[in-house]
Amino acid sequence: MFDSDVFNFIMIILGILFIIFLLKIVGEWLMFKKAGREGWAALIPIYNEYILCKIVGVNPWWIAVIYLISFVPLIGGIVAPIASLYFYAILYVSTARSYGKSDTFAIGLWFLTPIFMLVLGCDSSEYIGEKPMSDPIFEALGINKKEIVKEAEVVKEKSNNLKYCPNCGSEVIENSKFCVSCGKEL
Repeated sequence: MFDSDVFNFIMIILGILFIIFLLKIVGEWLMFKKAGREGWAALIPIYNEYILCKIVGVNPWWIAVIYLISFVPLIGGIVAPIASLYFYAILYVSTARSYGKSDTFAIGLWFLTPIFMLVLGCDSSEYIGEKPMSDPIFEALGINKKEIVKEAEVVKEKSNNLKYCPNCGSEVIENSKFCVSCGKEL
């Protein structure tokens, strides 16, 4: 029927998992606060990984890649764990560097994530800014975060210099006297 020893064992395991979960949340909360971000972001799964990526300078597209690959039949079961290992290696090394720790500290982040996040949140280490580990896969694909930011700045600058025809709304060259679409004098 119902074995109380099995129930007690399950409750102990659940209690330990809950404590580990709380340690990770508290550690991440304090880490986010050190980096000038809102601590509550540690409470939301996936979003907390996104914020950590933004803080340490890792391309957050890896999160989408991992979760999307997971849903691909047959291949997802093989590729997703490998992609996860790669992503978390980059994330944890970048996290250690961004908080002034050595790359060997990242090994602790890898194997004892909640405890080492709590250490980063509670000890005297300071957030020193984005210190990302290089990402050979995204670099090989031509996806570089700094290049994307630079392209966005160029697009923003161009959009600031754009002029539009008051009659038809078409884009016009800055010093044009007439709209090329409707012919109205500008």
